[in-house]
Amino acid sequence: MLKLVFPVAPKSTPPHTMSGFGDSLRAWANIGGDPDPPQEEPSIPTPQTPSDPDEIRRKRLARMAGSNSSNSPRQSSAPTQMETTPVSNPGPRGRLDFTSPDLDMEVADDNDNDNVNDNDEDLVNEGGQTQTQKQLMSQTLDPAALRASTAPPFTSDRPPALLSDHPSPRKTKRLRKRDATMIKVLSITTVQSDQTDLLTYIKFGEGESQPAIIPVDSLDSLIAGRLNLQSSALKRDKSAIAYLTNLHERARMELSKVSEEKEDDLTTKTMLMDAKKCAATYAVSCLLYEELFASSHHSKDELVKCLLSNTAQICNHAEGSFLSDVVKELINQEELENVVGPVVDKLMENFGGGSLLEEKAAKSSNSSRALQSLLNIKAVAVATSSFPNFNLPSSSSPVAKEVVQPSMDGFDTQQQQFMAMMLRMQNNRSVPGAYLRRSGPALETSTILGRLLSLGLPTRDPKVTSQFANAARRTMQDVNNVKEGLRKTNMVHLELSTQIVKALLKGGKESRNGALAWFKDSLIVNCRAGGDVNYRDASKNSSTHTMLNIATVLLKLSGPFVGSEEKRKLIDPSFVWSEEAHGGVYASSGDEKVDRLNCDTPTPKNVDPNQPAKDFNFITNCFFLTARALNLGLFPLTSTYHSLGRQLGHMNWQIRSRGGDAASDPNFNRALSMHMAHEVVAADPELIREAVKFYDVLAEMMCSLDTDTVQAMPEFFVDDVCSILNFAATERGVPSDVLKGVSVANIFNLVIRLLSPAHAKTIKNYNLRARLGDILFHIFLPSECKREEDEPQYGEDVPASVCCDPKTGQPFLLSSKEAQDTLAPSLLLLYGEVEHTGPYEKQGFRSRICSLLKYLWNSPQHHNA
Repeated sequence: MLKLVFPVAPKSTPPHTMSGFGDSLRAWANIGGDPDPPQEEPSIPTPQTPSDPDEIRRKRLARMAGSNSSNSPRQSSAPTQMETTPVSNPGPRGRLDFTSPDLDMEVADDNDNDNVNDNDEDLVNEGGQTQTQKQLMSQTLDPAALRASTAPPFTSDRPPALLSDHPSPRKTKRLRKRDATMIKVLSITTVQSDQTDLLTYIKFGEGESQPAIIPVDSLDSLIAGRLNLQSSALKRDKSAIAYLTNLHERARMELSKVSEEKEDDLTTKTMLMDAKKCAATYAVSCLLYEELFASSHHSKDELVKCLLSNTAQICNHAEGSFLSDVVKELINQEELENVVGPVVDKLMENFGGGSLLEEKAAKSSNSSRALQSLLNIKAVAVATSSFPNFNLPSSSSPVAKEVVQPSMDGFDTQQQQFMAMMLRMQNNRSVPGAYLRRSGPALETSTILGRLLSLGLPTRDPKVTSQFANAARRTMQDVNNVKEGLRKTNMVHLELSTQIVKALLKGGKESRNGALAWFKDSLIVNCRAGGDVNYRDASKNSSTHTMLNIATVLLKLSGPFVGSEEKRKLIDPSFVWSEEAHGGVYASSGDEKVDRLNCDTPTPKNVDPNQPAKDFNFITNCFFLTARALNLGLFPLTSTYHSLGRQLGHMNWQIRSRGGDAASDPNFNRALSMHMAHEVVAADPELIREAVKFYDVLAEMMCSLDTDTVQAMPEFFVDDVCSILNFAATERGVPSDVLKGVSVANIFNLVIRLLSPAHAKTIKNYNLRARLGDILFHIFLPSECKREEDEPQYGEDVPASVCCDPKTGQPFLLSSKEAQDTLAPSLLLLYGEVEHTGPYEKQGFRSRICSLLKYLWNSPQHHNA
């Protein structure tokens, strides 16, 4: 049997003694009594006891051998390996057995009130002496020499009363409870014994006949010895990080229990705090120097495994968690980036552009929770936001213009040439070929948040569309169940992504600015993603589901101030024309130019263009970034969904005209599965409802501006307001009650204002003005007054509460004073303006305007106008 020698802790790290546990062990082995400070215990009369430590040991050995003489021969031997038995409470003789799958520890105890039972077959043989005692007597003749060879001698300056052979019962109970707590925390097994004055024995290895002798005089030496054990000798927690993680958690739980007790045991608290500190200190050593201990190899990978498998245990109670303590120690040693970087990169391997239905994506949920737990620590969030792979390179950097070629590993020269040709052919379709370091594809593959948000439900992915195979022959309930299941899967991922972004925003000014800069870059490099999806340039723009995920996360971040009237007042519209603030998201010139309503200058006419730049608050940044993200992410999908619906109707008409069955036609079923895949993400009721709430706040903001400032606002603001309401009211795939309980009063006020003769020149786009009339027809005209020749049920499912003023119960068209004064002349003016929209579109616009005028003519409130 090898005698283990523990490595000494580094000089830079002071040893953390067991703060009572080691003293308790020494007291058991040498003198006995309570290891608490003398001032905590009442004075006890001093009995006449021998003062020679050797005499005391001879007495104990004699009692163990069954003799009452103090001159009995002193015999000793190393204890034999004993079977571990799970016993939760001390037995009648004070024996403590705590089960440990990995370590067994025998501690010498001095309980002079406990007598050895001769009938105990586990301890005593027929001759009154155990086999262990016979070996002990035959091998050890001098206890002082044995003590000197194994552990530092113990000296006590306590009063002689504490050396009594008859300690009080309260002291013994308290002593046992304290040591039982530490035994549980350290995951060891202890058996009381007076066989030797060695403090600790640790048994490991199933094939060993004798335990290894380990003298323990500090907590550092015990933990270091445990970490230096080979994995073959352990049954669980074979890696150093796994053991230290569980050690820290057990110490934290026991510390909370001790704090709730009535008696304040300062010694136990100190011991447990030392155990937590040692666990964090040794964990940092293992992470920085992976060859330090026998069980510390690949410690960073082991930390990732612990985060993935046991995130809640490691990171709960954030301030006192294992992870937070490790981070504090890393900060003290200025090594945080060297550890966090590889750990984050390892977690990000489970992310990447693809579908949530892939096997690889099944691990993304745990990885998201682990990353969130890391970023909840502010120092980690700041460090992560400073990594090179967090943001795209700046537009002025030479790296931004570097070309990234697609990997063709595994192909020969001829195959690579063929693949290159195919990529060039499909470059404007859906497969990205070569792309720049600063582009939409690079955002998805090279940045941390990009890899996270590029995981979703691609509408053209076969794994998604196959969920709706033969949908024409399936029941509506079956198809709806599939839709709901996919939406729940997607929303779980988006909720975790939102929490990760929130952790970055709460991490401090540096991490918040880094996160906002990433969102601005994502909108700038995808500034042309708002067109038709079928003609999207995949070498420049991110995928549609990535852009939708970005819009959804920003919409969730906007939720708190969208629902708060006080916070909405903090929105500053001058963000739109502040180039330094938005960084090009609302550019007024160049390739990324955003069209204004009716303003050719970068700033409104009543604003000084040379005014100093402002430091805009988070609410302003988030609000305008969300508006742009919805324009680039949501509405391209809703437009494609609408087009696919029209295509399906035409295909169905063609098949029926030929006398065929659309349900059995493979092309029809393929198009139907594509349409339903778009419906899952584009017609999500929760997303539509939150978007309408957001645009109602946008309308409120625009109503508070003067005419010149409104003209400087982006044109897509008004266009998106019209699009979201038309989509919610007219698309058959959207539930009829999606707008129920949603207030659109501010949108109505904005429409009335922009259509009024006084603001006729505010919008120079005639098609956009015509769409404002459609909003009045689809949303605010009561259902019984609508007339649509081609669609008899057109718009009749809009809830009555949407078009009515909650204060009066009447429709907004009748209760609004501004509508009573200006709406009738505005509609007559609009009737003439739609002539510029086109020969086919103007007929539909005028038909709906006539329905509105007829309703107003029948209303006495509008006769004066």
